[in-house]
Amino acid sequence: MLKKFIAFLVGLIGSFAALIAIAATLHVQPRGAFWLFLCVAVGLFATRFVSNPREHLEAASNVVRPAVKGWWALNPRLRLVLVAGFIWAVAAFLIQDQYERDLKWILIPPLALLALHFGESLMVRRKDAK
Repeated sequence: MLKKFIAFLVGLIGSFAALIAIAATLHVQPRGAFWLFLCVAVGLFATRFVSNPREHLEAASNVVRPAVKGWWALNPRLRLVLVAGFIWAVAAFLIQDQYERDLKWILIPPLALLALHFGESLMVRRKDAK
């Protein structure tokens, strides 16, 4: 019982500290009861996790395993396009001014890269040359 209570407090305080750190980084002030409910939910999840960690880790691995298999089953060129587009989107988001983010600069290059990849694979490359 004490272990569950300590896990709840660690989850509650840890999520509250993470929320404050993220809010301070983004220069926003979280207001309202939603943020408190979010911290309590993380605390309750920590309590459930401590009560039976093996069950939760096995459930998480059953979710992650197919995603990892699916990622490595993709074409290597498509994986490269996805990773490059993700890096571009994150870098463009972080470089821009925090009050005026231009989504065109963030989203259009990765989407154009995806369109070029699929256009090239459908129109230029022959079907037997894969």
